[in-house]
Amino acid sequence: MNNIEELKIVKVFISDKKKDGTAIVDFRGNPARKVSLKTENYTDKWLYSFPSSKQDDPIFQITEKTAIKAIVWENNGFMNFKLPTKTDLLEARIERLEEHIFGGGKRPTDADPQEELEDLPF
Repeated sequence: MNNIEELKIVKVFISDKKKDGTAIVDFRGNPARKVSLKTENYTDKWLYSFPSSKQDDPIFQITEKTAIKAIVWENNGFMNFKLPTKTDLLEARIERLEEHIFGGGKRPTDADPQEELEDLPF
């Protein structure tokens, strides 16, 4: 599971062009855009995302001086991010609950089935 972090946005840059001025396209050849964020959390690096090109995608609503929840990871020296889906948020909640309930020990699904059979009283 990727960790969901709260990021404090310092600068937002959205572009449909690469550094060389050519258009950004997705794997199908359709026009695409890149969202770049500078954050207080990662002061020395920009975070990048290549979201869907739908205008109503929530990633395009990010503004400076706000905080967002995002999943951040490194890939080939670049820091990437995505907004968490409902499933990502639910997985994070379940992990926190499991940690609270099981305290980092074995969860029932992690137990060896043979050990459980040996503990039976008959």
